[in-house]
Amino acid sequence: MTTPTRQQRHVKVHRLLYSRTVKDKHHRHFDQRVDEPVPWIRLQGKWLAKAGFAIDTPVTVKVSEGCLILTTE
Repeated sequence: MTTPTRQQRHVKVHRLLYSRTVKDKHHRHFDQRVDEPVPWIRLQGKWLAKAGFAIDTPVTVKVSEGCLILTTE
């Protein structure tokens, strides 16, 4: 027996810290490491494969205000 695929999933936008180095223009030995928070969304699960997103499949992300559309290439 197969479970019907749900058409909608709920995930949360998390915070991920990107580390980068900020160069000091006046003192080259005083570079500073800065952790910058960025939004992060994680998608995982067998439902992705059932929806056509198999492992190693290239994905295109179309971006608009408040909307991300993922399609396989």
